[in-house]
Amino acid sequence: MKLSILVIFSLGLFFTPANFAQTKKPLANDDVVQMVKAGFPESMIIKAIGANDTNFDVSVQALTDLKNGGISQPVIEAMLAAEEKKKTSEAVTKPANAPPPDPNDPKSPHGSGIYWLSKNGTGSRMTRLEVSSYSQSKTGGMMASGMTMGIHKVKWKAVLPGPRAALRINEATPEFYFYFDEKSQGLGQSSARPEASKPEEFSLTRMSASSKERELVVGQASITGGSTGTRSGDTIPVNVEKVAPGIYKVTTGKALDPGEYCFVPPSGAVGYGMAGGTLFDFGVDVAK
Repeated sequence: MKLSILVIFSLGLFFTPANFAQTKKPLANDDVVQMVKAGFPESMIIKAIGANDTNFDVSVQALTDLKNGGISQPVIEAMLAAEEKKKTSEAVTKPANAPPPDPNDPKSPHGSGIYWLSKNGTGSRMTRLEVSSYSQSKTGGMMASGMTMGIHKVKWKAVLPGPRAALRINEATPEFYFYFDEKSQGLGQSSARPEASKPEEFSLTRMSASSKERELVVGQASITGGSTGTRSGDTIPVNVEKVAPGIYKVTTGKALDPGEYCFVPPSGAVGYGMAGGTLFDFGVDVAK
């Protein structure tokens, strides 16, 4: 009796919860086959798959072998679901020693918006274009329109204060990156206006500048009809390249002359400019 107690006590020390956890292995295909051969109910096998770590081979050949071996479809589906869940969890979970996002790496996470990637100097640097809202607008060509009985077009212009944008770019062919929030499908603009979900919905345009303000035609009308949006003569062609989900690289189709520019979102010219709108403005100082 004393010997039996000693043996049981020794086994108890060896099979502690910690030791058991260390020797526990993920369920594999062979484990499922063994449970089926042992006569375990299908529901119990599925519960065991859900309650344990798994390392199933779900290749076409392995799934074929399971089916030919008498494994039911619900059990095979449970194995597939377990592996899919594991892959999703591994993709979301970042390693503890993962480096922090690089704010100057275009492929690193960024808040939604438009960024300029500066390549001057010793290294690259990303700068976000701030949103400029305008509530001020004015019309042009009213007298000419009246004299021509409405044939001459009346122009509605968006007006930004100041002759120069705060962001200055000294590259003739700047490189921009658009980051879209895929959940809200936009660049964080007001929900009262349509959100853009791709760069092609924006217009890169050049603004006319005076000593006090910058202007952009955002609508035209005459007796024959009207239109909203920027004029084709003010619009600059761009090239768009998708580099990752929600991330687009945008480059100019030609070198930019020194002057004032802006990206106009689809909501930037609402109501011929009379209701105001938003612009992403910048200036080019030196063409190289």
